[in-house]
Amino acid sequence: MGKESWRIVLGTILCGFALSGFALSGFARAETLSLDELVRNKELLKRVALTKPAHLSTSYAPPGTLVTVTGTKGKKLLVSYNGSNSPLDPDQTDLAERVELLHSYVKEAESASPPSFKPANADVPYTPPDPAAYNPPAADSPLAKVNVPTENSKAAWKDYVSKVVAALKGNTPRNARKDDPGLGAFVKVGPTNVDLLIDAFDKGNYIVDYYLLRAVDALACEDNRTVIIGQLSSHSSLIDVVSRVGWFADAKPILVDLLARQPDDLPNEAFVLAVSYQDPQINLLVRRSLLECNSPSFRLRVLSQKTQLDISGILLLRLKEIRVNPGVYLDEAYYVGEMAGGIGQIDGLRLLVSIFSGTFDESRAFSPESAKIYQNKSRETFIRLTGATGSDAELVSWLKDNESKIRFDPATKKFVRAE
Repeated sequence: MGKESWRIVLGTILCGFALSGFALSGFARAETLSLDELVRNKELLKRVALTKPAHLSTSYAPPGTLVTVTGTKGKKLLVSYNGSNSPLDPDQTDLAERVELLHSYVKEAESASPPSFKPANADVPYTPPDPAAYNPPAADSPLAKVNVPTENSKAAWKDYVSKVVAALKGNTPRNARKDDPGLGAFVKVGPTNVDLLIDAFDKGNYIVDYYLLRAVDALACEDNRTVIIGQLSSHSSLIDVVSRVGWFADAKPILVDLLARQPDDLPNEAFVLAVSYQDPQINLLVRRSLLECNSPSFRLRVLSQKTQLDISGILLLRLKEIRVNPGVYLDEAYYVGEMAGGIGQIDGLRLLVSIFSGTFDESRAFSPESAKIYQNKSRETFIRLTGATGSDAELVSWLKDNESKIRFDPATKKFVRAE
């Protein structure tokens, strides 16, 4: 997202939406305020306090816009993050801390040396998919009635793809597999027709979309590189394909644009690829998108596993938010506790304890079975990080008795007794 798109004229908002009783303080009525300005002006940040005027809607505000207005209780900060239609709850998020952290990331990027790494496309050999690798459709299934066209024309193959999509709708398995007949049907179009598969994306069935994407991945080669790269801006899920075949140089300018414009729509692999460019300005975009995301935990987990990018500050903010936000799902809470404990945060251990001891709301799991899974994971992770043993009650008591006596050993990535 470009800098100008972050700006919004406060006087226009105040007039256009009739926010009676509010007036600008410290700014001329025609002056604008952008996120970039707020990040770079710490004095301005200190004058801004986050509140949530319940009667105000942010549907008018461009994603990421920060708007400052003055009411009877002083400064107020209204926020819309990446398409969210309501302000973030100050009880869940300390926005000032987010902006302070982003300020430090901006300064880090500005002081960094220009990147010396020059990405290049990899030379990954193409191996045509083996038809025998896919299961045949059931004889009585709609898919079994779809025949490969006898005419090798674009129109014929387009009709074939449409018929396969229609046959699969309402007839897909709950969980897709790499040898499913639906995937096998799509790869039959061959490398010259991947554009037809891409055109069929996003029709509302995630299993069909999975088959289509995996078919494009199986057929990706030098002959269709231009086609796939040309569709990357419109279909960000193709990042997975681009990463596997190694079209790193081709993808870089498009990925940078996507990170700036619509980071929430990107798959996790896009952020891993972005960090691989070793560019401080791109890392800033990655960190900025994480700070602007309402639920960055799964993305943080992937980055912590696959990259060396320092995201500890963002993780700690998310940990703080989860501790005061009862609406977070249990699986996300577990992953944040696991990551935070893994970098030496006692609060991460506390979060893990709250999950396996049952004090974290079990109803925030997708099912009772899911709750048990993450309670067990939390218990196992706590034991791995601390070496403590015993029943749940004994583990809870162990943390209470020892939290002031333990320290984190970065070498072993475990908590040990302080000498």
